[in-house]
Amino acid sequence: MKRSLLLFFCLLLLRLSAQNDADIPDPSLRKPYNLVVQTGIALQWFDVQYKAFTLAVERPLNLYNHFGIQANFFFPSGDGYYRDITGRSWEAGVFSKTFFHGRLTGRRSNAYFGPDMRLGRRIYIDQEPFTGVNIEREATVYKFLARIGWQYHLGPAVMEIALPLGWEQEKFKESSGYYSDTSWFIVAPSLSLGIGF
Repeated sequence: MKRSLLLFFCLLLLRLSAQNDADIPDPSLRKPYNLVVQTGIALQWFDVQYKAFTLAVERPLNLYNHFGIQANFFFPSGDGYYRDITGRSWEAGVFSKTFFHGRLTGRRSNAYFGPDMRLGRRIYIDQEPFTGVNIEREATVYKFLARIGWQYHLGPAVMEIALPLGWEQEKFKESSGYYSDTSWFIVAPSLSLGIGF
């Protein structure tokens, strides 16, 4: 019995000595791409809905963590009704993604979670009820969001569905009626296609 245990432990030591750390690279340090460029469409829901064109550049730090910058350019939403915006409204910001680890499979998941912070300018167009004259009202917008999403890679192609949700704060240069400083909960889903380099 002692000889068989001794043989067993010697085989274990032999197996451990055969594994050299330099020969087996850490998979979490492997990057899927050096850079990912994405473009797509986005919505923003709170009191009213806005549509936007989005552009993002993302840098994988390692297999599980990515860091990026983004810009959203909003489409005009109307001709002066309640909280309609012009086409000169925009926002830009930074985001981070941490991909989940498949504990059972040992592979990186397509799902991720991370912070998303944005700063922008929103220009509202308001039609005066008696004169019919359009007046522009400018607001600075701050957003603090939690970004939940799913990113799928097929060769160099990247498809992403994101659901940032969180808090938005608006500060107007000149407050008037319902164009006054406010903060509210928002949801800003987006669909993006891109390519990895």
